[in-house]
Amino acid sequence: MTKAPEHWDASWENNLIAARLADDAGLEFLLPVDAGTATAVKPTPKHVVRDADVGERLLAATRDISVFGTLHVAFINPVFAAKQS
Repeated sequence: MTKAPEHWDASWENNLIAARLADDAGLEFLLPVDAGTATAVKPTPKHVVRDADVGERLLAATRDISVFGTLHVAFINPVFAAKQS
């Protein structure tokens, strides 16, 4: 996360383009990262695509790529998260 004006816009549309390019290039996986939970920069919803929201949609929009999820273990117990999943 940065306050620099030339930062990448992590909108859904840009994430979808990047995922399809990665899929076409033969990459094996994507790792969406939840960038808003523990950062000093205050993100706005239009600039941050949450890990929990994006994984399933990227899987549906790509052909051969795997998508991994991340978890902030300081905030969510891994056993609880596994049961929720």
